[in-house]
Amino acid sequence: MVYNMNKNMKYVPTMMLTLATIVSGVILTASSVSAATSATKNAIVNVSPACSFTAGDGYTANLSLAAGASANTENDTKTDIEVTCNNLSGFSVQAVGYSPDASHTDGIDGNTDLFSTVGLIHTGVDGPDSRWAFKITSATSTTTYSILSGYDNYSNIPSSPTGVIDFTAPTTAGYVTGTLRTDYEVYVSADQNPGAYAGKVKYIVAINP
Repeated sequence: MVYNMNKNMKYVPTMMLTLATIVSGVILTASSVSAATSATKNAIVNVSPACSFTAGDGYTANLSLAAGASANTENDTKTDIEVTCNNLSGFSVQAVGYSPDASHTDGIDGNTDLFSTVGLIHTGVDGPDSRWAFKITSATSTTTYSILSGYDNYSNIPSSPTGVIDFTAPTTAGYVTGTLRTDYEVYVSADQNPGAYAGKVKYIVAINP
């Protein structure tokens, strides 16, 4: 104990704390302290990126052309495909052929033909055979974007998911909204069978690692 003087000249005992703890005059050493009575557990939450198409993607091109001619959809009225995503590394949009065939009237992944019961028109950008292709005509983004794989010009319909446009991540957390508009071009050779041909392209959001 250390004694201090107060103004009435009385001695007031003051406790000094050492490596042990003084409690009511009893010195408790570390070995005398009871074991802990609480515990902690960690909570880990994994939040996945949220991405979706929110508009567009309902456009159907109707082209009528004679054998030996070509046409495209650039003057048609279309609704932009709009996509949003909150991935902090950005995201891309992939495309893949999804045309019907004799067994799959809705579509089949990887099918790049224009299908008809009277024949097929394969994908391609050069003659002399009949062919069809697509390109990204315009795009916007709340950040920045880059058209990939040469799809700022008419290019083959991809037979496997292929990145066609990339949207960069935001500088801070939040959603990126991007749009793209695609056009199609068809060439029909002089010996192509007349009839109605149908084809589709599927678009897929792919988050960047």
